[in-house]
Amino acid sequence: MGNYITRRLFQMVLVLILLSFVCYGLMSLMPGDPLDIMISSNPKITSEDIVRLKAVYGLDQPMYMRYWAWLTDILSGDFGYSRTYKVPTTTILVPRLFNTFVLTMTALILSLMISIPIGIISALKKGSKFDYFTNLLAFAGISIPSFFLAIILIIIFAVWLEWFPAGGTESVGEASLTGMAYAKDRIHYLVLPVVSLMVLQIGTFVRYTRSAMMEVLGQDYIRTARAKGIKQNKIVYLHALKNALIPLITVISISFSFIFSGAIITETIFAYQGVGRLVYDSIMGNDYNVAMIAFIISIAMVLIMNLVADILYAVVDPRISYK
Repeated sequence: MGNYITRRLFQMVLVLILLSFVCYGLMSLMPGDPLDIMISSNPKITSEDIVRLKAVYGLDQPMYMRYWAWLTDILSGDFGYSRTYKVPTTTILVPRLFNTFVLTMTALILSLMISIPIGIISALKKGSKFDYFTNLLAFAGISIPSFFLAIILIIIFAVWLEWFPAGGTESVGEASLTGMAYAKDRIHYLVLPVVSLMVLQIGTFVRYTRSAMMEVLGQDYIRTARAKGIKQNKIVYLHALKNALIPLITVISISFSFIFSGAIITETIFAYQGVGRLVYDSIMGNDYNVAMIAFIISIAMVLIMNLVADILYAVVDPRISYK
């Protein structure tokens, strides 16, 4: 297991470097550069000033040399400076990471708490009205576009009923709130974005849980356990669910990997100040440093969670070993 993890970590580093180079190259292909806004806002700037500024920011060098300079700074602990917000990248990124973590983690936990029991019951009652109704809702949740659902939620609950705010992260001018008052204010703004993310995740988790449980419940050892007179609850939760977790672990790990990358569409529509909204604004404003660090975090989370999922396979199923 140790050798396997070492090899995977080495592969992760190589993939991370390769994908960071690709992302940096794609960012550099975008029209314009970070100096365009500065130049357009100053009519008195001269061509000599433009040349000097390009040399200062390294924009006069080839792309691979700029990437190497950026990578060297990252490895030395210098994450750069945000040209849009005029602050160090970490200053703007850390609070956004926390906001995205709260949003996506809340949606993921609630989705699992709802979908796994429903998927188990649906598998146990295959072909029943409950099973058909659950499948209908699951397919609807998977199929509905997230931006459309977000707009519908805003229209119904923010415009018509006025129960929740249409967007934002917390109340403006309420910096003095502390304790439970601050928590209630944050939860008030979280409800609609969380529901928007949960609908898709619940539909996905229900389908995977149902199919995995149905496959396991049809195995010979489950019929043997029933023939021995073992209680149904023990068969379902001790024998069947444990073996049905393998395909579910893959889906959960992929979902968990997006916790720090943010839901760009949801955060943008609800004006939620998370990483997804920050990446969108950074790309639109040619803020390379912020966008690249956010990309690296997203890629790293996907690679790490894939490794965690592979390790959990061996934990759940002793037949799986890595040598």
